[in-house]
Order: sequence, then C-alpha cells, then structure tokens
Amino acid sequence: MRKVSGVYIPTPPRGADHFLLEVESSACCPNLKRKAVVAICDIDVLIGTKGKLKFIKARKGKILKEFDPTYTWNGKIIKELEEEVKQKR
Repeated sequence: MRKVSGVYIPTPPRGADHFLLEVESSACCPNLKRKAVVAICDIDVLIGTKGKLKFIKARKGKILKEFDPTYTWNGKIIKELEEEVKQKR
C-alpha cells in the first residue's frame, strides 16, 4: 500500500500505469456503461465518484492489458484498504 496524491492505493502490478474506473450508476444514462481511464498519479481526480477500480496498462487511450483484482472505490478510499488506512492513522 502506498499514498499517491493524498489517496492510499494498493501497490500496482508490474506494468500497470493507469486505473480503469467503471462507474456504478450514471444518473444521466442508466443503460450506458460509464468508464474512465486515469493515470495512477492522477487518482485524486476520481474523488467524488463511485465504482470499481482496476489496474490497467494503457497507451493513447487504448487498454492493452487489465490486471486483477478489482477494487471498490467509494469516492474517497478503496474499501479493501479501509482497515489498513485506519491502522496507519
């Protein structure tokens, strides 16, 4: 676990350079899947959104490889790391 831009994240797998966020519920278009590809160092731009996070390798907006596992993002913190973050504080 490490802290990037004020947010605790798990250690990225070798080769991962971005996050893929799949938004849980998009208010405007419930039938469409909303996604965002964000560089790991820019995870703070996802604060306020909810969804599933996954490490990926991407180049020019195209996803080259997806890494397991998938994490639950509640808009502030990755839920799977919540206990570890509380212990650190």
